[in-house]
Amino acid sequence: MALIVTIRQAFYFMLLWRLYDLELGYSGELFSVPAEFSQKLTDSWLMHLWCMTHECHFLILLDFDSPAPGHQHDVKLMQLFYESGQRQPNLKLLNDCRMFLQAFYLSNIIDVAGTCIQKHFWEVNHPCHSDFQWPHTH
Repeated sequence: MALIVTIRQAFYFMLLWRLYDLELGYSGELFSVPAEFSQKLTDSWLMHLWCMTHECHFLILLDFDSPAPGHQHDVKLMQLFYESGQRQPNLKLLNDCRMFLQAFYLSNIIDVAGTCIQKHFWEVNHPCHSDFQWPHTH
């Protein structure tokens, strides 16, 4: 079964996907991201569709790009947290911090050597420089 959408619908869908990509901070297709990430997302029909795909075991593939990594072999912070074993409620708290800092990739917050988090990110009032309009975190 094919789904036909208008240019306006496709544009709206892409904007919502971009918003979720920033909120999730996790690599991969939106609908294949683990269900634990659905907490604290902007409430919309897309979020409900995502939850339904998990409940019904559907797979929907999209062809939208994520923000480009800063360096070769860079990793998205939320993917790193999840693969390191973090789950709710810690995952939600880590994502709140990541969104406040406006950091998508690990390279956004670590030093050039890749050995530690830059000092100014430990200070509460210094988000990354970002070309994206991030969702409000509080």
